[in-house]
Amino acid sequence: MTKDKIDVIIPAYKAHGTIIRCLSSIACQTIIGDVTVTIVNDCCPEGDYSDVVKMFSPIMDVREIRTPVNGGPGVARQLGIDSTDGEFITFVDADDMLYKVTALDTLRKEMA
Repeated sequence: MTKDKIDVIIPAYKAHGTIIRCLSSIACQTIIGDVTVTIVNDCCPEGDYSDVVKMFSPIMDVREIRTPVNGGPGVARQLGIDSTDGEFITFVDADDMLYKVTALDTLRKEMA
């Protein structure tokens, strides 16, 4: 477990139209250096999110993993949990945005 690190898990299925806004809101966080983002591709028939990962990799630690079969958001979230090592875990859906740039820092402070 990595102390003070926040893992943000994003279950994604057919999210190509919304995930860039979601990731942009995470990239603006004040503690982005302590954040790892995992996009869990739930066997999306539209393909992978490698272009999105490539776009955001220079800004933050972001990666994509894939479920073996489409299992819904619960299965995707669990796979994300199983692949993390941060002290804190949070979920953001691919069509959500973090409006406050201190959202993840506040989460970490409140949970500590």
